[in-house]
Amino acid sequence: MLQLKHLQLQLDQATILKDVQAEINAGELVVVLGPNGAGKSSLLKVACGELSPDSGEVYYWSQPMHTWPLLEKAKQCAVLAQHQLLDFPFSASEVVALGRTPHDTGLQSDKRIIDEALALMDVGHLRDHLYTQLSGGEKQRVQLARVLAQVWQGDCLLLLDEPTAALDFSHQQQVMNIFKRKAMAGSAVLMVLHDLNLAASFADKIILMAGGEIKAMGTPEQVLQEPLLQDVFKLKFHRVVHPTSGKHLFVS
Repeated sequence: MLQLKHLQLQLDQATILKDVQAEINAGELVVVLGPNGAGKSSLLKVACGELSPDSGEVYYWSQPMHTWPLLEKAKQCAVLAQHQLLDFPFSASEVVALGRTPHDTGLQSDKRIIDEALALMDVGHLRDHLYTQLSGGEKQRVQLARVLAQVWQGDCLLLLDEPTAALDFSHQQQVMNIFKRKAMAGSAVLMVLHDLNLAASFADKIILMAGGEIKAMGTPEQVLQEPLLQDVFKLKFHRVVHPTSGKHLFVS
């Protein structure tokens, strides 16, 4: 669904992305890991078209991303940015309603989708509360509901920068399960995370970055190896096995 081919990006004379190549297929949840300054957020910005690469190309359904009509792209591709700069006194439901802007599905249908998205993210009880008065975790879940409302029906591409930021442990698990199900239903999900254990538990594929380059890409079992993690994060990790799931977990 999404192809990143030989992406190069420079900002203020600094090289941010170096020959980045990756494919994100329908049905996959792909997690980008790496230390601060690795180029993770820049990769997502290039992937969605917010930043133009100095060289290379992004393809969405085999068509260059920049050639897609904005309205058509907005119906099929939703983005969660790392920082949400919304200071208007909108209610939570009005924020989620922004996700329905590209669609012409009618007020009744949109209201149903908005209510269902709010409920799915466990913020239905906050639908009439002012967004600016919510906690950080509540704001994040409202924004995630907006993203889901934008691509509520059909297969889509989701680009999410730190979707679990500010969430408690329970809501982290809930959010990851929601997007895992979205991928399993045929969508493609590309997200930036900092939590190795969430990535190990939910990712189909991991892209490990450092210094603007992809250091490793593959399944969690292939990528999350102690020597490689130590080289990238400059920290010693120990891999242990979860007592019930059998999946690997990481402690430092």
